[in-house]
Amino acid sequence: MASPASGRARIAPPPPAPACEPVSIVFQTAGLAAAYQQGPKVVVPATPAPTYTKTPTFPRMLGTAVEPELPVADPPPPVPTQHPLPKLPTAELEPETQPAPAPVAPEPKPEPPAEPPAAAPAQDSHVLGYLLGSLAFLGALAAGAFYFFKHRSRPGKTSAPQVPAPDAPGAAPGSVPGLNSLRNDQVELLVGEIFRREGYTIELSAGLNTDDGIDLMLRRDSETTLVQCKHWGAARVSSREMREFYGAMAAGGAPHGILVTTGAFTPDATEFAEGKGIELLDGTALAAKIAAVAKPGENLCTVATWIDDFVAHARIFDPECPVCHGTMVIRHNRASGAPSWSCRGYPRCPGRREPRLDLLPSSAPH
Repeated sequence: MASPASGRARIAPPPPAPACEPVSIVFQTAGLAAAYQQGPKVVVPATPAPTYTKTPTFPRMLGTAVEPELPVADPPPPVPTQHPLPKLPTAELEPETQPAPAPVAPEPKPEPPAEPPAAAPAQDSHVLGYLLGSLAFLGALAAGAFYFFKHRSRPGKTSAPQVPAPDAPGAAPGSVPGLNSLRNDQVELLVGEIFRREGYTIELSAGLNTDDGIDLMLRRDSETTLVQCKHWGAARVSSREMREFYGAMAAGGAPHGILVTTGAFTPDATEFAEGKGIELLDGTALAAKIAAVAKPGENLCTVATWIDDFVAHARIFDPECPVCHGTMVIRHNRASGAPSWSCRGYPRCPGRREPRLDLLPSSAPH
């Protein structure tokens, strides 16, 4: 319908859409099982087609407008691939040597005097080490020989019968046959028998390893003399042993002492003993005393011939425990049967001393 004032056609508005009807579900009473399997019936009312009052417009399609051309960047240059080069021999890497020019003879110059070649320090150190090693080996060998000859006849190691062995040919003049075959404790008993026959009363311990270093005590006319014996045939008694013996004399309050050795004394030991009340008896003096007191045809080195008489006249006392200073008793080892002095308080006290085998009592073992 056109309006006269505007002269434009007026479009009538579309009729209003019918109201939507509610959805209705119809169930049948009969045949509920078939209706349950088929599902409920839905009735949807028809919707009228929409009407447009304006021509729809669509977006512009791509490609219809001319797009401005963008500058295109040049592609990057290709990177050359690095391949590892093979190693060439050293001779090929060195530059080619040009031929050396002909040598030109230099002008003659006076040569300095040649110096003597210096000695190689390494060689000197090897020689010095060899000498030091040789000296150390010789010193160890000498110390081992000294220890062997000093302790070759330790007491208490064997109870073999005391058969005196004849001395080696070429022995020193004045030596006593069979003296070198005696043990240390037997040499002490021999010295005691010599002084007993000279009129002394002998006092000694039935055990060895006394701490004061005194082996025998001689008593005569209320005078006490201490005796120490060194059964050394290969070494000489030095001033060191002399000082130790002099200290034992001072501790015991004895004004006189006798140091006996089967070998000899050094000059400094002889010098130290002068004026100190110490009498020295070396191997020669000991042989002279044995010859003076021995009966015709008697060899005092056979201890079994005079030991009973010695025990009957000497004063033999039991040793003192070196640990608790208590009394000691003779016990025998269960495995070997070897006797030894042990502390009476054993096993509380482990004190022990080696016995003088020739003075062992004849009583049964404890």
